[in-house]
Amino acid sequence: NIDYLSSFIVDNAGDNNAELLGAIQMDEGADDMDSEWADKLARRGISTVNAGRAASMKRQTAASHVFQSNKQDMDRSNAATSEIMFSNSTTSSTTADDSVMKVKTAMSNAISRIQDTKSELSSSMERRKAEMELMTAQKERYEAEVAEGEKMSLWFQSTRRYVASLVGALRDLELKLLEVEHAMLTLMESGTSASLQRQRDCEDDLVSLLKERGMLDSVVGRIVERSSRETEQSNNIDEFGRDLSHLVNKERDARICRRCDLISQKVKELIVDDDCNEILLAAKEYGAITDAEENDTDEESLLSRKQALNMAMDAAVSNTSDEFLSLPGMVRVFQKWEQEFPDEFKSCCASTTFIGLASVLVRLELFQNW
Repeated sequence: NIDYLSSFIVDNAGDNNAELLGAIQMDEGADDMDSEWADKLARRGISTVNAGRAASMKRQTAASHVFQSNKQDMDRSNAATSEIMFSNSTTSSTTADDSVMKVKTAMSNAISRIQDTKSELSSSMERRKAEMELMTAQKERYEAEVAEGEKMSLWFQSTRRYVASLVGALRDLELKLLEVEHAMLTLMESGTSASLQRQRDCEDDLVSLLKERGMLDSVVGRIVERSSRETEQSNNIDEFGRDLSHLVNKERDARICRRCDLISQKVKELIVDDDCNEILLAAKEYGAITDAEENDTDEESLLSRKQALNMAMDAAVSNTSDEFLSLPGMVRVFQKWEQEFPDEFKSCCASTTFIGLASVLVRLELFQNW
């Protein structure tokens, strides 16, 4: 019985009867086991087996319920999955069509934008090319202007130095020329006034002679105004009441004699032979000379003073460079200036400057040929 019970417990008992099984195995060799204890043990084993069976049934029922619940959940999950998959397949098909349309629309818009961008870039490139050509033309023009400006600057530097030196030299020469010209004019005026006075004396003397001889009215076509000497002769009384007419007549006769002697002497110097034609020509040439009374001393004094003024002018000119005394050279410089740079020539009033500078050289040449 014990062996059967043990095998029964082993086959039907669960984990909770392991202790009982151990106890039976420990006591299977006892010889003094009584029947009461065996019955108790059998009942205990049977109750234990029944309890194990009940527990096993409960576990199987619970497992079955769990399995059924899990199966139902699985079925519901599969159904939901199928629905989702079907829905997803339908939605995916519709979404794919919509996506294709959207992609086509987006691509069309992108192509339009790309074409617009290409057109804008082409227009921008054309503008840039036009701007580049304009900038290139401006660059070439600026380079030409710079080259022209450099040429102009170099020419103006040399011309400025020449003109500045020319103006300074001719202004200094002009101051000296003014002084010498004034002295020469004074000298010539004094000589001319003396000559005019001798001419008036000669005319008065001739009028007096003609009047004394009754020939004054026979001069046809000549109306002589009353001269100052004739007026003096009409009043030949000085402040003391003395009659001075004889002194006036004496001076007049002396002048006439001296004049006749000088004219005769000069006529003889010109006559080589006793040719009547030469005598008539000499008399005609010197018959109207009124400077015949001028002696050699006065003439030498006038010439010496004139030579002194010429020497003073030569000394003033010697301090000036020959480069600045050449009128043709100055004309060439100003002509080149006017031809190459007409605007600057006008803005600098170079023509007026040229006239002022050229007048100094012209006056100098006139003085040297005086």
